[in-house]
Amino acid sequence: MLPIQFLLWWSLLPSVSPISLASLKIPSKPTSKPTTTAVREPDDSRFALDEVISRAATEHEIDPALIRSIIAAESGFDADATSPRGAVGLMQIMPGTARELGYDARDNEGNVLAGSKYLSSLIQKYKDFPNGLQRAIAAYNSGPGSVNRYRGIPPFRETRKYVKRVLALHSKFKRSKSSLALVRSARPAIPN
Repeated sequence: MLPIQFLLWWSLLPSVSPISLASLKIPSKPTSKPTTTAVREPDDSRFALDEVISRAATEHEIDPALIRSIIAAESGFDADATSPRGAVGLMQIMPGTARELGYDARDNEGNVLAGSKYLSSLIQKYKDFPNGLQRAIAAYNSGPGSVNRYRGIPPFRETRKYVKRVLALHSKFKRSKSSLALVRSARPAIPN
């Protein structure tokens, strides 16, 4: 099975002819420890993202397709992603926020569980408002203060695009049994 980041990288390349691939000189044995190309736990064992998403969805009562859509929009399934503002990991959660929620943001599993718990709290906060889910998604992106200040989705272009993107991905992931099938269409959000 190919690592998720390779599939993302490969989908961004223009068509590559077999001749150009054959001309690449790839050593049969790695000469040094490979860089992280797959989603991994800190102890370097295989990290089962679908299992963690399922666990987070159950623990925090969220649709697993929504968790996948946030991960796709936030990090493009890149566990090593870091934003210019300091958010880290698959769900691009701030380390301080994860710590407040009882998780380690730099641990892949902790990152997904913290992001899901935070998202669940936002969904609960906005559930009685019109467009509550959209408000929760906007708050995940721009903060609950912005959503409260504007009494809805803030007028920021990035946030409005983010909400539309997450909802579109959510719809696609709900129809798909696995996030891998749609990884190619899931490009990470562009930070400011």
